[in-house]
Amino acid sequence: MATLIPTSIFSYGVCAKSCPETFGDEVDAVPTTLVPKVDNSYDTVDITGYCAPLLSSPNLPESEKANLEALSSAMSNSQIGSWIADIASAKWTIFTCFLASLVFMFAYIKFMDWCAYWLAWASIVIIQLSLIATGISAYMYKDEYKDDETMTKYCNWIMWGAFIASGLYYICLACGFKSLRVAISVIETAADFFADTKRVILIPIMYFFVALIVFVFWLVAAINVASVGTITVESASF
Repeated sequence: MATLIPTSIFSYGVCAKSCPETFGDEVDAVPTTLVPKVDNSYDTVDITGYCAPLLSSPNLPESEKANLEALSSAMSNSQIGSWIADIASAKWTIFTCFLASLVFMFAYIKFMDWCAYWLAWASIVIIQLSLIATGISAYMYKDEYKDDETMTKYCNWIMWGAFIASGLYYICLACGFKSLRVAISVIETAADFFADTKRVILIPIMYFFVALIVFVFWLVAAINVASVGTITVESASF
């Protein structure tokens, strides 16, 4: 039964043997205190064991249709309901982003297959040059702040810090050059592996759908538990 009080919707529900498909079908239901008799039935659809009236049904009374619309509005205005409504309205945008991410992913894998080796070496060279450029820039800017002792001190710290970091970075490269070459070879091999074994990409996608299925089952179970109402312990013995 539809109700104007969304939080009491389960209080006005009854357990029925089956959902009525058309108006006038006899409902074999268990009466409750609030609903002692089910005296009418509407066109409904079975949603995870719940009989939901069809708003599009011409047989739905105006009063019940107004109650259902009020319930739908209340759910849409709630925080969780607004999230669901936003997702529903943006479903095509989400689907487009999903397809675009797949395209970009394959393009990135191919790009890494072609350029992983050179990109690794380029990143190493760029880091070294960036440290040297920072030190030179600090040295040049120091002359522009001759009258500002604080800024001059900052420029000196930046200059010496960048030059020292650059020197240490070069020493690390020189001492571990063989290990560096091995690491870059591993990166190149990994890029070749992903490019030649694209089915590996299906693993996170598969786990996403598994998690989605588990979430749906949990949501159905949570709704069923909520429909029980307030649970009170009459007696307990251990």
